[in-house]
Amino acid sequence: MKNLLFFAFVLGLTGCTDNKQSKLIETFVCTKDGITSDLSFKIIRIEEKSSITVTDSMLFYITDILPAKYIWKGDSLQFSYMNEDGAFTDETISKSQIDSEMVFWVNQRAEGEQSLTEANANLKDIESNPKSRSIAYTSFMTDLFKSTIESSEKIVKVSEDKIYGLDQAKRYSQIPPETRLLRAFVCTYSIFNPLLKVKQTQAQTFYFDNKLLKVVCSSGIII
Repeated sequence: MKNLLFFAFVLGLTGCTDNKQSKLIETFVCTKDGITSDLSFKIIRIEEKSSITVTDSMLFYITDILPAKYIWKGDSLQFSYMNEDGAFTDETISKSQIDSEMVFWVNQRAEGEQSLTEANANLKDIESNPKSRSIAYTSFMTDLFKSTIESSEKIVKVSEDKIYGLDQAKRYSQIPPETRLLRAFVCTYSIFNPLLKVKQTQAQTFYFDNKLLKVVCSSGIII
């Protein structure tokens, strides 16, 4: 009797987990631009694939909407990322290059911050004493300092983004090779396409975080 109760308990836990994953997948599939639509979503089949480890292709989000794919091969890192045009770009970089790039962008950020501080101070000074200089000079220098502030802010922002990306890349190289990063589930489901006015069946792989709290990314095709 105890064995039967334990088996029923295990089945109950498995059912809850599958239902939780199904709900997360449904929300992921049916939500676009923050708006969730009723697409008559229905799970047909779902099963877990092998986990994604450091030695595999590593998928993670640099931001909530920017996926990057990293593959370590020896001492070099091959990665794909989305450029400003929305297309994926492939690059290869060694760990030593990552260190050099990090130093460069840290210095760029420091220079940008210094330029920003000086420009703000100069702008404040010229705006506080407008009558001590000619109108033409004051106008010219005000525009110059404002332009410097704008360009310096861009330099700081770009530098911080580069530093963050490089830091993330290097951090993954220091994790033990068999560490599980993500869990992947293959899911076949049907939805009603409101644009084509037809029912469609799709098979996709959905990547979850280790605690199964969020769908990180997906890939797949329409059947």
